[in-house]
Amino acid sequence: MKHQAQNQSPRTGHRSAIFAQYSSKYQRSIEDQVRECKRWATEDSVHHIFSDKAVTGRSSRREGLKALQAALEAKEVDVVIVFATSRLFRKQYKSLSVAMTIKQLLSKKEG
Repeated sequence: MKHQAQNQSPRTGHRSAIFAQYSSKYQRSIEDQVRECKRWATEDSVHHIFSDKAVTGRSSRREGLKALQAALEAKEVDVVIVFATSRLFRKQYKSLSVAMTIKQLLSKKEG
C-alpha cells in the first residue's frame, strides 16, 4: 500500500484523493492510473494518493482502500478520483456501494 499526503491547497481549497489499484501485470500500473487521474484534477489539489498494488479487486482486505476510508472519516478529503470504478472493486455492485459510502462520508463533512 502506498499513501502520500500533503497540506491543503490554498488556491483551490479542495483536498483530492486518488485511489489506484491493480491485481495483475496485464493491468495499468499504479503510476499510469495516478497520471491519468491527475489530468482530471488541479495538480495542487491532489493531497492523498492511496493504492493497492497486486491485490485483487475482489477482496475487501486492502490496506489502501481502508486508508482512503479512514481519511474520508477523518474529513481529510473533499474529492475522490479513480481511473475506473473497477479499481474500487471488481464487481460493479460493490464499486457502487463503495461510491455511495464515499458520497455519504463526504456529505457528513459538508453538513
